[in-house]
Amino acid sequence: MSVMRDVLTVFENIWKDFVKVVKGWFSDQKNDKSSQIIFILLIVGLAGYGGFRFYKSRVAAREARAHQMFTESMQLYMKAMEGQEQWEDVAGAYSLGYEQNGSSRIAPFFKLFQADALLNKGEKEQALPLMEEAIGELDKKNALRSLYEVKIALINIDSEDQAAKDKAIQELEKIAATDCSAQNIAAYYLGLYHWQEGQKEKAETIWAQLPKSQEDKNGFAASSPLRDLVANKLGESQ
Repeated sequence: MSVMRDVLTVFENIWKDFVKVVKGWFSDQKNDKSSQIIFILLIVGLAGYGGFRFYKSRVAAREARAHQMFTESMQLYMKAMEGQEQWEDVAGAYSLGYEQNGSSRIAPFFKLFQADALLNKGEKEQALPLMEEAIGELDKKNALRSLYEVKIALINIDSEDQAAKDKAIQELEKIAATDCSAQNIAAYYLGLYHWQEGQKEKAETIWAQLPKSQEDKNGFAASSPLRDLVANKLGESQ
């Protein structure tokens, strides 16, 4: 909202100057109406362009600050992974980052990493709502959205609450049936769940839908890592 207030202030000042000039222009009888109209359109156009450029510069500065703060929080995260920082401090850094950069494009990722820090602290009940809120803030076309939906489902699938577990299985089934970035991952873990529950035929049916190969970054066919995991799992049962 502060950015919009600044933009409105700029327009207000431009408008005041514009009114003064227009009054002087119209008081001059030597100028015909067509010239006056051209003059007005020119001034309005310049005012609009100036306001737009100002707004863009503020947005760029806002995003730069957000990325800087996210980078600093990420450094704490990596240190916590090595046992050099406390997860509580990491969660606090990401929480502050979201508070100060809530209007940034990367704002949802502050929440996602805060939730991950809470999970590392063992505070699942506090982490899950944050993850769900962050996913709701992500663009529906964001490739990471479905991946985090799988992560939430995998957390809930171990829940002692049967309703939460059933919902998690339904979520994996939905993602596995959807053309998205997490489709194959959801299918693998859905099959793994049924495998661990002793429903091996159902697991194999689900796993059979996984692609047999995938292209690497150079365009060459490579063995699917998920298929390799399935093969290892099937090999264990023989």
